Amino acid sequence: HNLIVLVWNEERMPEDWETSLIFPIHKKGDKLVCQNYRGISLLAVAYKVLSLILLNRIKDYAEATLGDYQCGFRQNKGTLDQIFILRQAAEKFVEHGMDLYILFIDYQQAFDGLSRVGVANALRRSGTPEKLVRLA
Repeated sequence: HNLIVLVWNEERMPEDWETSLIFPIHKKGDKLVCQNYRGISLLAVAYKVLSLILLNRIKDYAEATLGDYQCGFRQNKGTLDQIFILRQAAEKFVEHGMDLYILFIDYQQAFDGLSRVGVANALRRSGTPEKLVRLA
């Protein structure tokens, strides 16, 4: 508790929180093929607790900014919501004799290429308090 309060007040993470131990976990297939593994990161428990606190405080700002069409990684929304919306749109286009073009994009490893500056700017645009942006 004291460590989390200290980090909150000073807005600085301990250096050892900047690294994690990554262990390979076998997914499927040949165990000699590296692509058949995924990494799992072991993080400090205090860091995970602080991360949950930040998530819970930032979530309301993000939810208010995101449109109803965005269902990925959101509580009480998922694939079925998107399928329903897509089906409704398709039925309306057919009903009006219009062409409908659908594009599916799979953003594999999308989080690997995220810009921290871009995320911080998006948080600011959503009205997230600056203290939370600095700690995120």
